[in-house]
Amino acid sequence: VPDDAVILADGDPHLFALWYYRYVTAFDSSQVIVLSPELLNYAWYSDEIRRAFPVLDLPLTASSSQDAVPQIIDHCLAQGREIYTTRAYDWLAAYHADPEGELYQIRGRR
Repeated sequence: VPDDAVILADGDPHLFALWYYRYVTAFDSSQVIVLSPELLNYAWYSDEIRRAFPVLDLPLTASSSQDAVPQIIDHCLAQGREIYTTRAYDWLAAYHADPEGELYQIRGRR
């Protein structure tokens, strides 16, 4: 994925592997942002995302991850950032998404 991509990852195997890659293996060379849709249900996580990634300038106003995920996707696409997900979620049906190896690249709304 490109250095400024955003990856939406859930489940311990995907999430922790990607966090390990981002913060340990590629700490100095990658600006990939890995977010957990499941954790977006918690205010502390949304606050941490805003603090840790001000470059995203996320307008997280939703109170649930089901509402926040489309906000994040639409905002990242509007910024010209590539965005990926680790699995085919129900909300993915609203978007054009293509398999890219183990990920799905979200291209835009249907």
